Amino acid sequence: MKSIVVCYSLEGDTDFAAQKIAGLLGADTLHLHSAQNLARKNNK
Repeated sequence: MKSIVVCYSLEGDTDFAAQKIAGLLGADTLHLHSAQNLARKNNK
């Protein structure tokens, strides 16, 4: 059975950890992306 690590990372830290975990497990990764840019603090 194949495993997958699913992650969402706003600034890249979670992505880094997910890549490391996937490597240890021999799993694929799936990156989720938001429909909006959540990095902006002011939505004017």
